Amino acid sequence: GLGIAHPPGYPLFTMLAATAIRALSWTDAEVAYRVSIVSALCGGLCCWALFSALVLWFEADSSALREKERARTRSLQQVSADQNEKDTNGGPRSGAGAAKWRDVGCCAIASLAFAANKRVWHVSTHGEVFALNNLLCALLLLEAARFFHAAQEEEEEEDDKEEEEDREDED
Repeated sequence: GLGIAHPPGYPLFTMLAATAIRALSWTDAEVAYRVSIVSALCGGLCCWALFSALVLWFEADSSALREKERARTRSLQQVSADQNEKDTNGGPRSGAGAAKWRDVGCCAIASLAFAANKRVWHVSTHGEVFALNNLLCALLLLEAARFFHAAQEEEEEEDDKEEEEDREDED
């Protein structure tokens, strides 16, 4: 039997640790080291999930801002297509690609700052259940971001369909 770690039990962590102990039995590593590997993997996956959630939120936020900008441009109809491609200095716009890389960079910095936090680093390098808890919380954030992103895309598709219908009605 696996036994119970302590009163709350943390059965998922206990099962993961037992799996790691058995899977890494071919090494000469101590049992505590093998359990610490589980925590390290959970900490790494937590940072990945946090990074992915942030990227999705930035994308959804950026697309919402782009939609507002398009609506404002359509309503004013004062800016020609050529002027829309130039920024205030007359040079080419940095474009959506540069903004996306900027957003991804910010997300990477935020997730790395989270990983380098003293407490997060400690629980990710020791056989503690808290790294698994961080991972599960980050996965919840990721699912929330996916849900929000999907809802945003559906809304944009509906708006695009309405625009097409309006254009067809005008013709």
